[in-house]
Amino acid sequence: MQSANMPVPALNQQARATTLQRWQSYLRTTPGRMTLALGLSIAGALLVALSGFGVYRSVREAVQTLGKDTVPSIVAAEKIRFVLASAHANTMNILLLKEGETGKASMAFRADMDQAHRELLTAAKNITYGNEEQVPITTIMTALARYEHLLGRVHAKSGDAALTDLASANTLMQFTILPATMALDQANFDHLTASFERHIASHTLTLLPFIVFALFTLVAMIGAQWYLKQKTRRSLNTGLFSATVIIGVTLVYAVLTLNGLEKNLTSAKRDAFDSIHALTKTRALAYEANADESLLLIQRGHPAAQAQATNSFQQRTAQIMAIKHGEVANVLASKVKFGGQLGVELANITFPGEEAAAVNTLKTWAYYMEIDQKIRQLEESGQHDEALALTLGEKNGQSNWAFAEFDKALGKTIEINQQAFDQHIAMAFTELNWFPYILLGAVFASIVAVFAGMKPRLDEYRF
Repeated sequence: MQSANMPVPALNQQARATTLQRWQSYLRTTPGRMTLALGLSIAGALLVALSGFGVYRSVREAVQTLGKDTVPSIVAAEKIRFVLASAHANTMNILLLKEGETGKASMAFRADMDQAHRELLTAAKNITYGNEEQVPITTIMTALARYEHLLGRVHAKSGDAALTDLASANTLMQFTILPATMALDQANFDHLTASFERHIASHTLTLLPFIVFALFTLVAMIGAQWYLKQKTRRSLNTGLFSATVIIGVTLVYAVLTLNGLEKNLTSAKRDAFDSIHALTKTRALAYEANADESLLLIQRGHPAAQAQATNSFQQRTAQIMAIKHGEVANVLASKVKFGGQLGVELANITFPGEEAAAVNTLKTWAYYMEIDQKIRQLEESGQHDEALALTLGEKNGQSNWAFAEFDKALGKTIEINQQAFDQHIAMAFTELNWFPYILLGAVFASIVAVFAGMKPRLDEYRF
């Protein structure tokens, strides 16, 4: 009757103590220790699965960010910059050639502007980082309307009045529109770099729990195997052995696969995409410089405006290649590193055919620069018509031909890196798509195997 009068919490505490004592007593027995080994093996396998999925999720997020989310936005931003720079260069050609609306440069200008507007609409639909992208996109759209209006006024006027509006359009392009495209690029590139570096820094810490739990499970299974051998005098428990092999193989497979994925990810980012980024910047800068070269001739008779165009040309070309064009042969022979976007690419040669393509890109740009020097010498010596013919010429040894050869070589170098990037990302996604199924199947099989191995031995102790 005394127990009936005991408070409920005291009864619960006594019940828990009794249950604990029973379990302690049970675990001192052979079947109890077998049950403990079974439980630890199953719990370890489940922890392997959970930690493995944690690593999988981390790697997949990094691959998704690089391959699907951020990089396409960066490439789109650089594409906007490039087509606008190309449109601006074609504007100068239209004025130099005095073309009508059906001329080659006029049609190229219209195609560039149409593509720029399409790319801007696409970018506006895929804003990820708020004002960091929205502000530059809005700036570009607004300023482009003003730019096209100014160009319309240029074509409607002549003489100094046309040059005044052209100067305003050029200023708008150089100091408002193109910087906004660079800001759009940088917003996505900064987030990509930060995300990638965070992932690389945390990968080992993310992988460590998986390795620890897998080793714990292996120890539990090997311990159970040893205990059964001692108590049942059987040399090998097939189920436990199979489960141990499965977990061991899964550990090796997962570590190799995940480290392989990290290599693919690193190669895609540092080897391929960093080169793509440098090369697409080069293309945009080259078209901007090409426009400056034409502007020099358009501003004939206006020394201050010509000096400004020359200064702008030199700044852009220095960003492409921070050495003089006459030094290229010696630099290539001595393999000395140099600054500029082409220097970044030549310092990051990784893939088959990339070095030859990059060297050809550098050589064709140096040749274009050599012709540009001749154009400036002709203009300075009063041979304007000869300078104009050399600028607009599309035959071997003329400026437009040399620029087209450079753009072709640059496109080949970009293509090599883009194919490598796409290949690494595709390989990463393929391995990631299989990983959770293999992990889940292996863990399930190990649990079934360890249970199948232990249950008959436990049944032997039941009466």
